[in-house]
Amino acid sequence: MGGTLASDAPYRGIGYATVSNQPGKTLAQKQLMAIRASRLMAMRDLAEKIHGLNVDAYTSVAEGTMLNDSLRGSVMGLVRGARVVSITPTRSNVYETILEVDASEVSTTRSLPRAPAYR
Repeated sequence: MGGTLASDAPYRGIGYATVSNQPGKTLAQKQLMAIRASRLMAMRDLAEKIHGLNVDAYTSVAEGTMLNDSLRGSVMGLVRGARVVSITPTRSNVYETILEVDASEVSTTRSLPRAPAYR
């Protein structure tokens, strides 16, 4: 999804989750968990688009040789007003969830004071 969004275009988040990796005793339980996981992944995608992604990088070099190179990405932010566009089994073992939030809701959310970080 390249380019910039028009100021009134909704933000869209997409998330995927596999069924077989989910906890649960029955297929139905695993499918429900996959739907929940894909929805959360879509929320994360929205948060990254709205608030940005914090990237931490570490590289160590000794005597001109790279020893270690690691990256870590994290996002923290409030997503309000997101609505479900679709929840679809894309293949036999994968669910896709698409969420949208209006640009006006994003502007309102960004203007709110930031809550303290709890971890």
